[in-house]
This record gives sequence, C-alpha cells and structure tokens, in this order.
Amino acid sequence: SSGEVTRNAERKALLHNKRSWDSGLEDVQEDKDDVEETSLFEATMDQTDNDGESDQNDKMVVSKKTHQRQVALLNHLQVQLKKERAENMLLEARVREEICQEFTELFSKMQNDYNERLSRERDILEERTERRLEIFKNLIRNMSAAASSGNAETMVNLLDSRASE
Repeated sequence: SSGEVTRNAERKALLHNKRSWDSGLEDVQEDKDDVEETSLFEATMDQTDNDGESDQNDKMVVSKKTHQRQVALLNHLQVQLKKERAENMLLEARVREEICQEFTELFSKMQNDYNERLSRERDILEERTERRLEIFKNLIRNMSAAASSGNAETMVNLLDSRASE
C-alpha cells in the first residue's frame, strides 16, 4: 500500500541521515556531552525506525515524544552554549586584566630605571662641574699670585698648563 511505501521511504531517509551522522562523528573527538547527545540521537532514530510497524496514532504520540526530546536537547545545548560563552568571556577578562597588570609593572620598572639613569648622569655632571670649578679656583689663585709678583711669563705658563686639563 502507499502508506507502507511512504514509511519505507522515510525509514531509508532516516537511516541514510543516521549513517551520515555516524560517519561524521568518526572525525570528531568525543567528550561526555557529545556521547550523551549521540546516544539520545540514536535512541530517537531507533524509536523512529520502530514507528513504521505501529499504527498512525502511535506514530503521532511517539513523534511528539521525539519532538519533546529534541526540544529538551536543544534547550540543554543552548544552556551549555551560553555557559561556555560566559566562561570564555570571564577567561578573556582575566587574561586582559593580567596583561594590563604586567604592562603597568613593566612601565613602572622602565620609569624607575630611567629615573635612576638620570640621577647617575646628574651625579656625574655635578662631579665634573665641581672638578672644573676647583681647577678654575686654583687657576685664579695662581694667576693672582703671579700677578702680584709681576711675572707675566708665569701667568702664560699657568694658562697653558690648565688649558690641557
């Protein structure tokens, strides 16, 4: 009869879908949730296969049950997806916070190093300035002593010797 032909065609289509589903799963590494989803899908497919032998009213009841299971599975997967997205967002926020802290520490360290270098350079420049000032004071003392004695040649020699320093 035509009802039987339709059921056979539906059964073949479902079996084909089941086989393509199973072959697709071979390439995917399964975790606990995948195993649960696969077993629920297989149970649904088995019930659908068994529906061909039942009368039309039983088929409607089983189809409602199948639909309810699929809706429950869909809801479960949606909840799981939302949970995973929330966890990913939290993880991303933590990573961003850690990176910000690391860069803050790095910039602080760089600033401290720069300040230390400036301080050392300032100290070196102060020492050089003090040394030059001391040389200048000695030169003035020697020049005033040479000028009071009236010896111009001594003053020229003092200037030449200090210029080389």
